Amino acid sequence: MPPAARRPDDGSFFRAPRFIRVLFGAFPLVTHPVDPLPERDRAPADENSAPTTTLFVFGAEDGQPSFNPACLKWQTYMRIRGVDFRTEPSSNHASPSGALPFLVVEHPVRSQPPQTVPASKLARWIEDNAASSVNTVDVDAPDYRAFSTLLDTSIRDAWLYAMYVDNTTLHTVTAPKYTAATPIWPVTALLAGQMRHAALASIRNSTSSSSAVTTTGRTLYAQAEDAWAALSTLLGQDQWFFGARDAGLFDASVFAYVHLILAAESTGSSSGAELAAGLRRHANLLEHEARIRRTWFS
Repeated sequence: MPPAARRPDDGSFFRAPRFIRVLFGAFPLVTHPVDPLPERDRAPADENSAPTTTLFVFGAEDGQPSFNPACLKWQTYMRIRGVDFRTEPSSNHASPSGALPFLVVEHPVRSQPPQTVPASKLARWIEDNAASSVNTVDVDAPDYRAFSTLLDTSIRDAWLYAMYVDNTTLHTVTAPKYTAATPIWPVTALLAGQMRHAALASIRNSTSSSSAVTTTGRTLYAQAEDAWAALSTLLGQDQWFFGARDAGLFDASVFAYVHLILAAESTGSSSGAELAAGLRRHANLLEHEARIRRTWFS
């Protein structure tokens, strides 16, 4: 009768070579604790010191505008509202929610743990902590929701196509920004492919786009041009959208796209230039971008 077969869970089923066993005996495997959230060194405890507020975003070295529209929107709005904060370059992997931006508020007393605020709760946090007065525009009004949808669909889709789907711009402009810390070919190529796939999926799922995306993106650029025309009409001769006395979150949202589209055009990217062409027909939108840039980023 043949001997019973050994099962895979038997310790002797697969025995590593002796030199491997000796090596791991000298350096046994250990499970390290989960890395804590990003945290700066704290000064000695002083209960009267103000908390340190850090917004983690893509790019934004030395407080410069982030190259990501969602990050730049919140970076701009926090400046508009007079929040005292600093920016820190980061990535989605460092975010508790898996997406940027997010905020970390560190208290001077170490016994008080840092407060983490994801993007979904930033608006509420800003309302509770901002120094300056709030823009009084009703964000639940039908007009506000309709124009916000234009930004989130038509303009966002065109931006995604120009920066993430257009192959030349993706590899020469977009991907290098996301991989600046690790500019190694396999990393950049893999990340570029993932970003392009995600952008196409997002465009196909958008209410502004058909199921088939044209290879040139002309349909998306035309839709964005219509959206810019509508936003230009909405702004009119006013300084801020919806006739508000002060800049608000919607102004920050528009600024984020206008500023980054103009920046993409300046790189010499053909898709960036095509995307910017429709925008440049509206002088009041360009003036709105310059007004925010000079006031809060100079």
